[in-house]
Amino acid sequence: MNTNRKKIVVIDDDETTLRTIERILETYDYVTFGAPNGRLGVDLVTRTQPDIVLCDVMMPNMNGYEVLLELRNHAATATIPVLLLSARRDPAEIRHGMKLGADDYLTKPFSTDDLLRCIEVRIQQREKIVRQSSQQLEQLRRSIAMRLPHEFRTPLSSIIVFGELLATDYDKLGRDQAMEMISTIVSSGHRLSALVENFIYLARLEIMAGQAGIKEELLYAREL
Repeated sequence: MNTNRKKIVVIDDDETTLRTIERILETYDYVTFGAPNGRLGVDLVTRTQPDIVLCDVMMPNMNGYEVLLELRNHAATATIPVLLLSARRDPAEIRHGMKLGADDYLTKPFSTDDLLRCIEVRIQQREKIVRQSSQQLEQLRRSIAMRLPHEFRTPLSSIIVFGELLATDYDKLGRDQAMEMISTIVSSGHRLSALVENFIYLARLEIMAGQAGIKEELLYAREL
């Protein structure tokens, strides 16, 4: 059983075209989800988080361009590749789709080879971006892990030392000395605050990455 099968959402109001594309893709070991209109398609993409979306342009109520904009306007679906399908070969239409954020544009009728080639290229590009993002996250994690002990210790030591001096020798200190210590304590506190915020940000990234992995496993389990 192949647990790495790529998921594709196909959106087309023509049932014959929809089923034909699904059968072709399933023959090549893709997991497919079909939607007969744009609104159901957007909901399906949000629920299944596919590797790529194939969407017809000319559909009633919600056309392919509107589907594309809806997907791009939500964080959960913004980075999913979208391949637009259309019988219109007008270069202006193609430019319009690409300008809105489409990853590719196939004109009907298209061959199976062209369809599979476009899908594979876009999936590989997305996987490359995901790998690069994972590497950047790992580098950030390592950097913070190595720097945190020292970064926390330095401002914390300043706060403790100068706080103790103010508490024990306040009456012996001149105003300028006291103000300098207070200023150091305040700046050290701000530095610690920034470090804590960075740590929280990293923790959130870790949680989101973990949730994405769990969600992927659950979605695949439902398909079996």
